[in-house]
Amino acid sequence: GYEAPKRKPRCEFFSSFFYAILRNSKHGKNGYCYADVKRWGKKKKLEEMDHIFFPINVSNSHWCMAVVSPKRKLIRYYDSLGGRNPQCLERLEQYMQDEGASRGEKGKGLQGEWRKENIGPRTGVKASEPDRIPRQVDGCSCGVFACCFADLISGGYGEDSWVDELNDPCFGQGDMEDLRAEMLRLFMATP
Repeated sequence: GYEAPKRKPRCEFFSSFFYAILRNSKHGKNGYCYADVKRWGKKKKLEEMDHIFFPINVSNSHWCMAVVSPKRKLIRYYDSLGGRNPQCLERLEQYMQDEGASRGEKGKGLQGEWRKENIGPRTGVKASEPDRIPRQVDGCSCGVFACCFADLISGGYGEDSWVDELNDPCFGQGDMEDLRAEMLRLFMATP
């Protein structure tokens, strides 16, 4: 079984529109302009969060999840197809630097060097070893995978707990129909 975490992490969730604006600025260098997104984080206590979630839409055809963990100075990009997105990692690092600078003394925790990782099936392991995260094998479940990654991380479940003692993942492609039904149930139950 999967053991529940002792405490739930403090989390902040950004809209998918945030990264689209961050990536597509007409004012900045390489599509990045902090001024275009400055107001998005203004009232959020980002430096106090364990995780900050950014849904990422790739070419209007694929969803991934980026997770910034300020206390660990870590930015991870989760892609169920195993894609890499170094530009996303760089832009989010620059955003955290700029956000920290705009906060003065309170924002120092957001500045400095960040570790950046692309996380996908078989990222950094031999083909004979199990996937690092659950693998998507169709062309239409990426959003469900991205939501599941966010749900597990925000619930305090680290990647090491995404598999059981037999290295079977806690969810996978075969669970998509049930996960979609559960997501619909949750959306409909929310007032």
